[in-house]
Amino acid sequence: MARSNLLGDTFELARRIPVWFSVVLAGLLYFTVPRLYVAFSAGFDEPLTQALFDGFQIFVTLILQYTIPAILLLGAFASVIDRFRQGALLKRARHAPSEADPFASISWRQFEQLCAAYFREKDYFVIETQGGADGGVDLKLLKGTQVFYVQCKHWRARKVPVQMVRELFGVIAAKGAAGGYLVASGAFTKEAERFAQSTQIKLVRGQDVLKTRPEQPPHDINLPVSPVQATPAASLPQITCPDCQSPMVVRTATRGNYAGRQFYGCTAYPRCKSIINLHEDLPS
Repeated sequence: MARSNLLGDTFELARRIPVWFSVVLAGLLYFTVPRLYVAFSAGFDEPLTQALFDGFQIFVTLILQYTIPAILLLGAFASVIDRFRQGALLKRARHAPSEADPFASISWRQFEQLCAAYFREKDYFVIETQGGADGGVDLKLLKGTQVFYVQCKHWRARKVPVQMVRELFGVIAAKGAAGGYLVASGAFTKEAERFAQSTQIKLVRGQDVLKTRPEQPPHDINLPVSPVQATPAASLPQITCPDCQSPMVVRTATRGNYAGRQFYGCTAYPRCKSIINLHEDLPS
């Protein structure tokens, strides 16, 4: 039973920690355990002691060199699958018909998974607490050295009251966290919104979760610039965007390999990213 608990706990740990850490730890165990055995066995002179150590070494090698690394890799693989499924769940909810309620057909557990995918999009490392065992918290978010707590409320029939915000605030204060999020599939009462404004808790509605993250411009070009530089050039002809017919203005790239180069940029950016180059073709 103890061995089963050890393997099960190791598997769950590997699902929760970063995938790269599980892979590195598995590799360290696999390649380090034999070296440790050689180093320790060199000090035994008595044949009986050496025989006992050899028997113990077989058991330890089976567990530490093979079993634990295999469980770590399986947990890492399961973590990748979990994240893929959660991302797909969020994508389906975002592409649901506009007249349908995307949260009506999912369970409270799926709503938590959807929220986990949402916060991963915001560059948080997400730890699922498996049933809110930590003070009713459903998710832990890590960013740098900061910790944030998340409660997910899959309530469609009524608004989330202020009491829920107060409870989360108490958990945050007790744990010394940097802040928290209260995510609801529906809405919040006015009292809840007012109380949250005086705390480090952010209220997130279901409609906010369904908003698609803005697409970032290509990193290798870095053409978008601040509005101050997006001014028309009097000596150049005024043209319209070939894609959306919006006016185009002359901009100057400030970063990347093309810093200082001028180009026509669409005024509808970031909705439209069409560009026309003035001097030479840039990769698109």
